[in-house]
Amino acid sequence: MISNIRYKNFKAFSELNIDLAPITLFLGPNNSGKSSILSGIRILNQTLNSTDPNVSMLLRGKNGDFGTYKDIVFGNSTKRHMEIGISVMPKKPIYKIDLDLKYKYRPKRQEIIAKNIYFKDNRQCMSMSYSEDSDKFLLDVISNVEVPASIKATVSKGLLVDNFIPVFRSRRYYGDDEITQTQRFLDELNMKKLMFLNRHSENMRQELRNIEYIGAMRIPPQRTFMYTGENRKFVGSSGEHSVNILAMDTLRKGNKSKSIKHKVEQWLNAADIASELVIHRISDRHFELKIRNKETGELENYADVGYGNSQILPVLVAGYNLDEGKAIIIEEPEIHLHPKAQFCIGDYLKDLYNQGVQSLVETHSEHLIIRMQQLIAAKELAPEDVAIYYIWPEGTTKHIKRINMDLQGQFINEWPRGFFPERYKAAKDLSRIRYGVL
Repeated sequence: MISNIRYKNFKAFSELNIDLAPITLFLGPNNSGKSSILSGIRILNQTLNSTDPNVSMLLRGKNGDFGTYKDIVFGNSTKRHMEIGISVMPKKPIYKIDLDLKYKYRPKRQEIIAKNIYFKDNRQCMSMSYSEDSDKFLLDVISNVEVPASIKATVSKGLLVDNFIPVFRSRRYYGDDEITQTQRFLDELNMKKLMFLNRHSENMRQELRNIEYIGAMRIPPQRTFMYTGENRKFVGSSGEHSVNILAMDTLRKGNKSKSIKHKVEQWLNAADIASELVIHRISDRHFELKIRNKETGELENYADVGYGNSQILPVLVAGYNLDEGKAIIIEEPEIHLHPKAQFCIGDYLKDLYNQGVQSLVETHSEHLIIRMQQLIAAKELAPEDVAIYYIWPEGTTKHIKRINMDLQGQFINEWPRGFFPERYKAAKDLSRIRYGVL
């Protein structure tokens, strides 16, 4: 699980440091900076999924086009350094792992480089810096011990940086004349301690790679689909693979109650949207998705049942398709849904929590927030399982405030202007009208 994110000079924030929960919701007015908060995770994820291990920050990839360094650095100044920090809590080991990256822009090469990488757990740390002279990373600190300048270049021959994830290799990469002094230094550190880096590097890599992102603009419904034969791991940022994942799921043998299709049908039924999904084969290559109307019992083509279905289906398939230990980022899951269905998104997030999947959600839905309150009051979720952040602009400054809940699902601290305060004001205005007090 991603437990913390930290930014300096990244997008809308000069500085940001927030803790994340198994379910984290981000709310606020348009252009308040909500999307900026999750952009760092999206960029790191698509960088690690790049085919080029030498790129340290990929701004155009599967999770979106973020423009140039100028577009993502705070204040649009390419002279500024930018920092992104991530903390994760893997299932094993149980302690936190921190990764902090400091980026700079090289205008002559039009290149973004990771200038510094800092990696640590609760006991040991490792830091390295990029040498523009040698065009390589050099180890500064390893296992809490500063590397002597005289052997820094030699020791660093054992360092491999894949995108921005460091891995330490064995001494066979050193020349015979370099082994003695270098090996003496490494022996003093104890090679077993060095292996913590490789284990934690792999944990960090898996945590950041195993993230599904669903953007706010999902693809429109299609009338027919083509069998690809692929077992896709992710639905894609616009939900483009969701129906194919659903089709492949129906071909699997096993417990029906554990199938993606069954879980999606349960949610659609509870939300009063549909009672059944049917994959109807048209030919060896093509099929259509039909949805059974809950009121009439008739099967209708996916393209004919309303736009809201096509917008929520990728979200449902994406989450129910994920295994324990993975995470999902969702932008505005409530798009084109009626109020009851928006309430039911809270139950969907609870389902993912029970699967061991972390949810990071950008939303405008008051109904979703109220449902989270109900789930906490009903003891189906604990207050610490849910983090709610409200973001709002004030001039050129972006503010962020965590809204906490107690065991009864009541808000402990006040909301800033613009969300629940608007609801309260509307309720007061309605009461005045009803009772003739204008």
